[in-house]
Amino acid sequence: MVSDDRIEIRRTLGVNILDSNSTSTQNRAPEIRRFQQGATSNPAVGSTVIFDYDVCDPDNDGLTLDFYYGDGQSDVGLPHVCGTGQRSHAYTRSGTFSASVRAQDSRGAVANQSASVQISETNYGNDFTAQFSWSPGNPMARENVNF
Repeated sequence: MVSDDRIEIRRTLGVNILDSNSTSTQNRAPEIRRFQQGATSNPAVGSTVIFDYDVCDPDNDGLTLDFYYGDGQSDVGLPHVCGTGQRSHAYTRSGTFSASVRAQDSRGAVANQSASVQISETNYGNDFTAQFSWSPGNPMARENVNF
């Protein structure tokens, strides 16, 4: 600005305040590298479904994980450090459910990921056993046996 033969210079400076453990004030969101149904095959009502996950924070901030199973049940506020883990859940009814994990770091950044889970009414695997009772307990040759 010029006024009365004087020059006035104005300059605006930006200031970044850095955490001593960080090189940037930018908080990056946690990374959910995997969230999926584990080795549970043909899960049925009442059987345990395993969810495998791998979650890290690129800034090495502390993490809290929330798991939502899609049936109204959840496990929330679970502390986590970078790496893999498993959660298990038993569904009480059949159907297709959208399970999800929400990761929040200690500075508020959030990431979400979901996985679809199909729960059948009955497990149709090869794990059936049959039990029989009969009489007489020690049948002889040509004797009628009742089951």
